[in-house]
Amino acid sequence: MQLSLGSRQNTADQAATLRAQYTAESNVSLIRSKLSDLQTILSKGTVKNSSGLDEDIIKVPASTKIDQLRLYGALFCGLSTYNATQWTSGADFSPLKDGVTVYPNARKCEPSQSILTLNNQFQILADLINPLIYNQLPRAEQPQDVTSSDSRLSFWNDIMRSKSNRMTTANTTFRLRPLRVVELFPDARFRFYVAVDSTAARGNDASSTRVLSARSNAGSGIWWFEISLPSLDQDVLRTMHHRSYANKNSTAPSINFDRQVFEGSVFTNEKFLFTKDAQAQFKGEVMSAGCTNLPEIVPADFNCSKEAGVYIGGDAYTATSGTDSQKNAALLKSMRDNTKVVFDSNGDGKEDNTDVAPDFTAGFSPLPNNANNQQNAAAGKDSNGILLADGTTGITLDDATSGLEMFAGDSSGSALNKYENGKWQETTPVYQYIKIYNTSDACTWDTGYWAYADAYSNSLNRFVASDNYNNAPSINKRRIIEYYSNIPYYRYQINQQKCISNFKGNPVKEYRVDKDGNMYLKTAGAWPPAPSGKFNGVIYGSQIKRLAGPTRVSGNLTGTTIDEAPPALASFSKITLAAQGNINIDTDLTMSDTPCKLLETCSKNPTNILGIYSQSGEISIQKDAPNNLNIHATILASEREINVDGYNWGASRGDVNLIGGLTENWYGAFGIVGDSSPGYGRNFSYDRRLKQGLHPPYWPVSPKWAIEDSTSESSLSTLITTQGTTKDFTK
Repeated sequence: MQLSLGSRQNTADQAATLRAQYTAESNVSLIRSKLSDLQTILSKGTVKNSSGLDEDIIKVPASTKIDQLRLYGALFCGLSTYNATQWTSGADFSPLKDGVTVYPNARKCEPSQSILTLNNQFQILADLINPLIYNQLPRAEQPQDVTSSDSRLSFWNDIMRSKSNRMTTANTTFRLRPLRVVELFPDARFRFYVAVDSTAARGNDASSTRVLSARSNAGSGIWWFEISLPSLDQDVLRTMHHRSYANKNSTAPSINFDRQVFEGSVFTNEKFLFTKDAQAQFKGEVMSAGCTNLPEIVPADFNCSKEAGVYIGGDAYTATSGTDSQKNAALLKSMRDNTKVVFDSNGDGKEDNTDVAPDFTAGFSPLPNNANNQQNAAAGKDSNGILLADGTTGITLDDATSGLEMFAGDSSGSALNKYENGKWQETTPVYQYIKIYNTSDACTWDTGYWAYADAYSNSLNRFVASDNYNNAPSINKRRIIEYYSNIPYYRYQINQQKCISNFKGNPVKEYRVDKDGNMYLKTAGAWPPAPSGKFNGVIYGSQIKRLAGPTRVSGNLTGTTIDEAPPALASFSKITLAAQGNINIDTDLTMSDTPCKLLETCSKNPTNILGIYSQSGEISIQKDAPNNLNIHATILASEREINVDGYNWGASRGDVNLIGGLTENWYGAFGIVGDSSPGYGRNFSYDRRLKQGLHPPYWPVSPKWAIEDSTSESSLSTLITTQGTTKDFTK
C-alpha cells in the first residue's frame, strides 16, 4: 500500500516538475520577447510620427560634432571625460571588417563591470533614442515621461544596472550590459556593443521550482549599433536633383541616360531619365530615392516625399502600390519594355540573375553644406579656428589670384614626360609643383553657330528676347520667323559666345612640395634651402577661374590615351582643391601613378589622390579643354553642378574619361544625345580606393549621421540556456 502511494506521489512530483519546467521555458521566451523590444529601440529602423512620416529611431542631430560622439563613447565605458590614452589600440578588430575596409587604427574602450555608477553613463541613449519609440512598450515599462531626458536616462540606468528592472517579472531577471565602444578610422564611425547579463527564468508549481539560466551567445548574441558620418564618395555618379540647374523649375529630370558607360554605382535622390531605346551600361548598382519635393538647397534633416518611378523618353512611369520589391519589379519591366539598358552590377560583361536589379525605392541621402573646414585647413587651423596641432598649413588664393597650375616635375621645374607600366616615370627627387596666377578673361563669338536667346510669354502670346540677346552686338544676333501650328512667331538668336579664363603673366607665387610634405616658397626667383612649413594638402580660394595641369606631351588635343597627359599630381600627393564659388577645369588632371579602374585587373594601390570641391558654385570644363579629357579625381559640387561649358554647340569632343567619382546637387550637362553631337560623352570608372578608406585631405563628409546595426549577424534574443538551480535565481 505504501509503495502504491509513493508511486502516485512520484508521478505527481514529476508532473509538477514538468509544469514548472514548462513555465520556466515560457519565461525564457518572455525574456527573449523583451530583449527583442530593446533591440528594436537600439536599431537603425524608423518610427511613425503624428503626421505619419518616418523618423529615425536613433536620431542624431546634424549639428552633432565628432567630439560629442567621443564623449558619449567615453561615458558609455564609465569614463567621465574623453582621453585617447584610456582607449586601447589594436592591429585589427575582426568583427569590424565590412568586406572591403579594414581598420588597423581602430581603438576601443571597455567598461569595468564592477563600476556602473556614473549617472550619465548612458547619456547617448537618453539623448539620441527617439522618444516616440518608447510608446511601443507597455506603459508600465516606458520611461515615466518619454519627453524628459532625465526620465529616459533613468530608464536606461534601470535596464543596464538592475536585473530586476521594469521589464522583468517576479519570475524573470535580466539586464543589458555595455561591452565596449570602438571608434573606427579613417571614417568617423562609432560602434556601441551591448550583451545580456544576469538572465534567469523561474517556474513554480506546487512544491516544485525549476530555473533556467541564460547568457548571450558570444558570437550571435552580442548587439551593436553604429553611428557614422559616411563618406559621400560611394558612387561613380551621385546627384541630389536629377535635373540641370538651368531646368531647376522643371518637375521632371532633364539630363538623359543614353549610351554612357558607368563602372560603379549610380545614385540620385530624384528619378532617372532614359531616352527611348537607351543603351547605357551600368556596371554597378543603380539606385534612386524618388523624392518629389526637394527644395533647391536641401537640408540634412529633410524628410522627402517619395514616389518610386523612372522617366523613359519623356514619359513618367511610377509604382505606387505593393512592397518595395514589387515596385522595383514593375519599374524594371517598364525599363525592359522601352530600353536596351544593361544592368550589369557585378561587371562581368552580362546581365543575369547574379546582378543586383535597380532599386527605385532607395533612401534619401544629403550632401555637405559648408566649406569652412577646408578654408580653415588651408590657413593651418582647425574647424574652431585654432592652429592645427601638427603645425601643417595649406595654400590660400586671394580674390585676385584665381589661377592654379599643378604638375609633378623634376628639380628644374620640368613636367614628367615618360609613361611606362601604368605610371609616369618620376625623377629623383620629384616634386609637387603648385603655381598661383592672376587671370584674365577672353571672349570671342562663334559666328558659325546660332542659339535661341528667348522665352515664350503666355501673357504676351509671343517669344520675348532675353538679356543675352539684348546685350549682344548687332552683328552677333538675329531675328527669324518660325511657324508653330501654321502661325508665324519671331524667334531671337545669338551667336554662341566663348569665354575663356587664361593665366595672366608669370606666376604670382610658386610652391613645391617634396615627398616628406616639406613645402617651399620660391623667393627672388630661387628655391630656398629650408622649407616654409609642412603642407597639409589643402588649397582654398573664393573661386578658381582656371585650374590646369601640364599640357599634353605632343600637344595633341584630340588624343585618347593616358600617356599623352602628364600628371598634375606626384605619386605622393594628396590634395583637396576647395572653393566657395566656381572652379573651371581647363586641361587633363591625371596622377603620376594612375589609379586602377574599378573593373580593371590591377594589383597596384597608389596613394596619390585629388579632390575638387565647390561649396556654392559650379565646377565646369572650359570650352578650350582638349578632346577626350582625362580626369583622375573625386569631384563634388555641394549646391550647384558639374558641367561642360558649351556642351550644346560645336563638334563632338570625345569622352570625359574619369577615374574617381562625381557628386553634385544638380545634374550638369556634358553634351547632346546622339552620334557626333556637341559636347563630351561620359566614360566613368569608380576609383576603388575610395571604398578602402583613401580620401583627399579634409574632404567633406555627409552632414547627416548614418545608423547601422548588427541585424545581419546577431540578435539580443539569441541566448544559450542551461538548467540552473534556485541559487541561480535572485531578485
